[in-house]
Amino acid sequence: MSIKVYVWKTRWAIVGFVGLLVGLMVVTAPSAVSAAIGDCNSGTGAGLFPVGDGSSVDPYLVTTSAQLVAIDTADCVDENFQQGGDIALSGAWTPIGSSVNNGFVGTYDGGGYRITGLELSGSDTGLFEVGSAGASFSHLNISVSDSTSAIENVGALVGSAYGELTIDDVHVSGNVSGSGAGIGGLVGGVDKTARVSRSSVTGNVSAGSDVNNDSFVGGVIGFADGAVTISDTSMNGHVLGTGNSVGGLVGDVITPNGILVALVVSDSEVTGNVSGTGSSPTVSALVGGVIGSADKTVTISDTSVNGNVSGTGDGVGGLVGFSSSSVVVSGSLVGGNISAGSDANSNSYLGGVIGVADGSVTISATSVIGNVTGTNERVGGLVGDAPATLSVSGSSVTGDVSGYAYVGGVVGHANSAVSISRTAVIGDVTGGMNGVGGLVGKSFVGPLTTEDSLYRGIVTGGCFCFGGIVGSDNSQANTTLTNTYVADSELEFVGDFGANEPTFIDSFCTGVSVVNGESCEDVNSNSRVAVSQLKSQSFLEGRGWDFDNVWCVSSSVNYGYPVLRAIKTPAVGFAACWTPAVVNAPTPPVASVQRATFDSNGGVCIDAGRRQEMSWSTNFVGYHYLPADEECEREGYTFEGWADVAHPEAVLDLPRLVHPTDGVARPFLTRSADLIAVWKKIDESDADIEDLTGTAPGAFVGGADRRTREGGGVVDGYYIPPGTVFGTWMLAR
Repeated sequence: MSIKVYVWKTRWAIVGFVGLLVGLMVVTAPSAVSAAIGDCNSGTGAGLFPVGDGSSVDPYLVTTSAQLVAIDTADCVDENFQQGGDIALSGAWTPIGSSVNNGFVGTYDGGGYRITGLELSGSDTGLFEVGSAGASFSHLNISVSDSTSAIENVGALVGSAYGELTIDDVHVSGNVSGSGAGIGGLVGGVDKTARVSRSSVTGNVSAGSDVNNDSFVGGVIGFADGAVTISDTSMNGHVLGTGNSVGGLVGDVITPNGILVALVVSDSEVTGNVSGTGSSPTVSALVGGVIGSADKTVTISDTSVNGNVSGTGDGVGGLVGFSSSSVVVSGSLVGGNISAGSDANSNSYLGGVIGVADGSVTISATSVIGNVTGTNERVGGLVGDAPATLSVSGSSVTGDVSGYAYVGGVVGHANSAVSISRTAVIGDVTGGMNGVGGLVGKSFVGPLTTEDSLYRGIVTGGCFCFGGIVGSDNSQANTTLTNTYVADSELEFVGDFGANEPTFIDSFCTGVSVVNGESCEDVNSNSRVAVSQLKSQSFLEGRGWDFDNVWCVSSSVNYGYPVLRAIKTPAVGFAACWTPAVVNAPTPPVASVQRATFDSNGGVCIDAGRRQEMSWSTNFVGYHYLPADEECEREGYTFEGWADVAHPEAVLDLPRLVHPTDGVARPFLTRSADLIAVWKKIDESDADIEDLTGTAPGAFVGGADRRTREGGGVVDGYYIPPGTVFGTWMLAR
């Protein structure tokens, strides 16, 4: 199999095709995999797998590198395998499945063991090459020793996949690189649906570019021609591309007609810088902390990017660089600085969360705590350019935002309806030309509505088209600002507006007069108030502000100005003036990435809300909660705790930490560990003995004479607790 994947992409259109570049692009599809190729322990694979029969119930056992190599035969590529020990490789590796016409289309369970010394070279290279029938991988650890000779379609687990991929609990360590395009820490390129869960990449991932200046490089997946789902997965390292489509988790996704969602990411993390470093006129664009580019809807939840995201071209976002469809983001965090150059039309399309999306954008409970810096137009603290509807709620930007024109604390340029609620921007917004606003740079079509929102900082522009909330408002529908305030800004709410003057409903600002003597005022509403009034809860409550559910105020927080309760991840200086009952926002890393390997020893435990059987492993940053006593069970046993695998007889005395989401005190780790569950077998002879602890002495509990679990007994139906001194109250035979 030598198919290569190439994608050509213009600024507003994405066209995908598959082909082999030999002068002309020629498509050669892999042949279909037959239902049963043959018995792996007969024919070409005779006698190589003495344990197992290749079924899903009894997979072939793999314990040597020779057996790994033997999978790459026509009789074996469609079978089921399980690794039975660590395996060390040496020399350049030939991907399993690449030597036969069908590719690997079975399942491989690593059993929690390691494969070390993987050397990647050439194109379509990885531990496996997957055929059109798809494959499944789980519980495997891969260490990459070298990839300096790799070219394109490179991934530690799979270089090229022509069928669906299912990946669970697979972990890669080491750098993965290629001089061409289609490079991923786990998967280089996949032609169909890919599902990745509970996995990680620890190391740097880098790519060159193809003839179309595309890198298609991602920390987990470089390129996908089908829907991608990623959950509970981390990228711990830098991602670098010299061309377009660079993402912390996924470089580029295009999907066939009929598929509406390109990418779904949940409970995941990127810790490291993501950058596109092309130089003009060959610029690097479409760079995102999670995904560089997607042609259908992108959904991201409870995911954090803890590093800088940058591109020398346009379409750069803290989470999403570019989507030609809709984007939905919730409960997420961007913890680094975001920066971009510009395209040939002098547009940066730069956002703290999304660079540009052609479809509707919905952002909720999401925070940006770094600076957003663009060299040209359409720069926003959350969204650079929003051609379609934009809805933002319960979110915050607590860094500075700067560009040339159309610069806003929330959105730089909006070409449709915009709704902003319970959202705060704390930082300076700076532009060199027109359309610069604390929340919105330019509102072109509208309507624009803000409610329960705030801006505090200094807005600077190059002409009169800049304001504390909106820089330039040419909305063809009314702009309405409700319960919105501007503090410490020397500007009026709206710098420049068209025929429809804004409507203010209980909205105020405290700036000083600098523009024609009308700063912080409007012809329809005296919106300017004294600082003491804007800091007064009683004054604002009198105007209908809700301090029970929406706002709170404290003299020691936010300089005494009101704070939104919706903000879950405030930056330094904007701390909450209340105590949230539950804080679900991701937390930036506090230490290097750790790794814990667990063995439930035949039991079942609930780890991070997921049911885990047999053995499993996880990566963590800072510390990791272990399953509590009541979250582990094994028939006929009681769970005693965790022990080091080298000393299973000694239960560790681990500290406990209350989990913020449910209040349960769980043991936790702050270091790498290899643990095993400790169980105590239940004494069946004691199974029916009652536990009457706490029963009042002398209480009548009925039944025949019997002993109780805690050491007391029952005499003539009356409870006698342990250690009782015989008294007159006791009826005895």
